[in-house]
Amino acid sequence: MKHLLLILLGGMSACNNPVPPTVPQPHAAYAASLWKGAARDTTLKLAFDESRHRASPELLNECRVQAQRAAAWLPSPINGPFTFVLHPSIEEKGLLLNNTSPVQLVPEKKEAHLVLNAYFGSAQLGLQNLLFIRSALGSPAQPFLEEGLAIQFNEQWQGKGADYWSAKLLACRLLPSPKALCNSQWLENAPPLIRQAAAASFARFLLTKWGKTEFLQKYVQWQPGPAALEQLQQEWAAYLKAVPMDASAEQREVPGYWKGFNFAHEGYSIYNGYGSRLSAKMLREIRGAGANAIALVPYSYMRDANAPSPIPVMQRAGTETDESTIRDAAFAKGIGLKTVLKPQIWLGRGQWPGDVRMASEQDWEQFFSYYSLWIGHYAILAAVQDIDLLCVGVEFAQATLARPNDWRKLFGQIKTLYPGPITYAANWGEEFEKVAFWDSVDAIGLNCYYPLSQDKEPDRATLESAFRQKMELARRISQRYQKPILLTEIGFTSTPTPWASPHVDGRGEAYSGHTQQLCYQVATEGIQGQEGWLKGILWWKYPSHPNHGGKGHTGFTPRGKPTADILPQLFGSLPD
Repeated sequence: MKHLLLILLGGMSACNNPVPPTVPQPHAAYAASLWKGAARDTTLKLAFDESRHRASPELLNECRVQAQRAAAWLPSPINGPFTFVLHPSIEEKGLLLNNTSPVQLVPEKKEAHLVLNAYFGSAQLGLQNLLFIRSALGSPAQPFLEEGLAIQFNEQWQGKGADYWSAKLLACRLLPSPKALCNSQWLENAPPLIRQAAAASFARFLLTKWGKTEFLQKYVQWQPGPAALEQLQQEWAAYLKAVPMDASAEQREVPGYWKGFNFAHEGYSIYNGYGSRLSAKMLREIRGAGANAIALVPYSYMRDANAPSPIPVMQRAGTETDESTIRDAAFAKGIGLKTVLKPQIWLGRGQWPGDVRMASEQDWEQFFSYYSLWIGHYAILAAVQDIDLLCVGVEFAQATLARPNDWRKLFGQIKTLYPGPITYAANWGEEFEKVAFWDSVDAIGLNCYYPLSQDKEPDRATLESAFRQKMELARRISQRYQKPILLTEIGFTSTPTPWASPHVDGRGEAYSGHTQQLCYQVATEGIQGQEGWLKGILWWKYPSHPNHGGKGHTGFTPRGKPTADILPQLFGSLPD
């Protein structure tokens, strides 16, 4: 990319493509002055043309402050050379390095790559301090100590600091034990925000308990036994119980009326998925069509619907990473779109979340242990990023009916971590109509794919009548539980009979744009005037890049089809 330059600050030399001398550099000089004195032989580089991008001076200053804290605390000099490379966006960093993380370390080169822009603030910083720690202390006996020590130099990590989030995790019984932190396999599989919060808090606790001298002595050789870890777990819990926490409200109101789309990560090549410039363009299109809300849908996976296993948070560049989700949530909010975070599980081999069912009590307990950590990670992310609504699960049609009390427990845990309203997106039919825990969420979520007719050419009145019947069913459930309903998904493909099996994706069928348009009209008219109990509608789905959709495309998106022409009219007929 022609403006991805690598510029050495200080000497103002450059590699390959120097900045033309006519381009002023006051910001670069300011950045260098901020860093001066933080660490010996530290160089800042810009991986962009400064005439086009500017790194935030506030974030640069926070990096300097954290580096100075580390330098003042560490017993040995921090000897470089270190290189900190600043990138203008996760997309451009990802295309350059195949890694979109806002903080990426290359320890063997004493190099850190940071994304410094309006979407990534000081809350994401901390890990960059690991370079200084390793230089001064070497590698630790327990890997979590290095990561934890680096993060604890950021007192505002994830907004309120690691102790705050660890105290919250303790309160909802999701805090990892010291035994888990000392287990390399657990560290590898753990959701990053939960692992990092616990690592930083436990490191700080040990420093408080042992003092600096003993902590440094044990740093490279500490191999605790089970009894010692058990005792430390009790003492750490007592330490965290003294940490001030915000009170958790039991009832939370879903804000306003929602009309928009599930925003689908349809590209896996960095430039066309969440966090990209194309993604921002698609969000603007959604807003321009009259929508006021989106659902962000980061996916993970389970390998087997009937066997519990750790559920990973996706971190590979091009997937629905935390950083790409954060960027799109912030961008959406900036253009006036409300956000629901709706993490979902994908299963291969023809399976879906509705197939999840365990064979034993032990397997059920393990499944909920893994799932609660995974969704707990997103609860922290949603809290830090001020997401408007959090969806705690999607279409676990058997697991919800078989284990309602486990879901109630999970909802309580998530409410401890996330201060906003929560919902659960139930599959149409038996799950939505029979699940027992609707009194434990703030809004009932319905993925509304009820068939409307099996006729090949039903008249419009038939479709309207069928849809009204389904909405009356939904209204009665809302009334029974005294909870509002949000259509967390509803959609129709561009096929000849999308009303027959609305959940089927349309692959291999003939294209028909006008039938999708008809179904959109029927559904929109069917929810008009229902805002007393209905919180809104989120269509399935709108893509993250413009090459998905168009005439001839038989899938769910309305983009580039006749339906797109009437979206402003449809959204305009609903409340704001």
